[in-house]
Amino acid sequence: MNASAALGEIDRVLDALAAVCQGDPKVIAACRGEAPPPPPTAFLVADAWTNPEYARFAFKTSLAVMLCYLFYIGLDWPGIHTCVITCFYVALSSVAETLHKLSLRLMGCLIGALLSYGVILYAFPHIQSIDGLILVIVPVTFASAWIYLGSERSSYLGLQVALCFYLATLHDFGPSFDLGIPTERLIGILVGNLALAGIFIALWPVSAEGSIRQHFRAALAKMGELLGEPAEPAAVARLDDGVNTELTAAGAGLELLIFEPTQIRPQGERRAAAQRLMSLCEDLHLTAALLAQQRLAATVLPTPVATRVRQEDGLRAQAIQAFLDRRPTQLADPAGSGPAPQPGAEVVSATGEDSWLRGFLKERARLYRQFDDQFAVMSLEAIHAR
Repeated sequence: MNASAALGEIDRVLDALAAVCQGDPKVIAACRGEAPPPPPTAFLVADAWTNPEYARFAFKTSLAVMLCYLFYIGLDWPGIHTCVITCFYVALSSVAETLHKLSLRLMGCLIGALLSYGVILYAFPHIQSIDGLILVIVPVTFASAWIYLGSERSSYLGLQVALCFYLATLHDFGPSFDLGIPTERLIGILVGNLALAGIFIALWPVSAEGSIRQHFRAALAKMGELLGEPAEPAAVARLDDGVNTELTAAGAGLELLIFEPTQIRPQGERRAAAQRLMSLCEDLHLTAALLAQQRLAATVLPTPVATRVRQEDGLRAQAIQAFLDRRPTQLADPAGSGPAPQPGAEVVSATGEDSWLRGFLKERARLYRQFDDQFAVMSLEAIHAR
């Protein structure tokens, strides 16, 4: 390297260090071997003006809010104003998600109301100082926080227990013996739940099946990228986490299908096929991750072997993309009896003493055969599930 090239490299490193010190996200990601952060998203999604689902969702939620507002205004009962708040909090994109969340909100409020009834009737008459109040508040707070920090399927329940309990017991500067506050909150939530559930089921009901399919396709797409050529361990880890995230979201959506009414819920055999497809996809992901990790671990490979490995991985990435595009693929052999690919077999025969290379190629061929068999079964299952 001549003097001018060396000076240019020094200037480049110094500029990169300065950008890192200034917090430039693109330079930091490049130094870590990661993909640059995505550009900032727009205020509206790309299909905001073309997808009718957004307008329908806004209309249904607004209708539920206005009906609840007119209901408690017409009755001159402001204590049940939580019916309006409920509509905003539990309205989600699909019927299954909405009914699941409103169920958690109603159960959490019911538990919080019962606990507040017990405290108001049996604890407050005997509390003389802040110590007694702490002894009452701490157990409920601990239990609510424990539920809230648990599974996403039930975390909202803990939040509602705490909110209802605090509202009924801590709304004034002294002990309160008014049972109307938790009762009115519970009635308001019940009214809001009924209004929102009725409207979301009656008007343009949206099944969670669509979002499950989107997560499944996204997981397969990231799996194809995983089989591509990510050059850094960070890129492989990021894609692997992305596949796990999408599969977890799809699995959660499958669990929520039980909340949907029968008129929009997929039939039992269709749900069972979706469960089997999800299990097969998880197995395929494990094999693809092993292939990617093995490729990264083998840092020194003869050029013909490395080229053949890239070709074999690329063929499987193309097969996944063809599956997503509903095009035929040669990898989808139902019998799974095709010959196992032997990447670089000619190099093995030329370097007979290299036992490590032989072991690498043997394990690689086994993983390819396993991937092809799993992919063939998954393809057939997907055809039956459509």
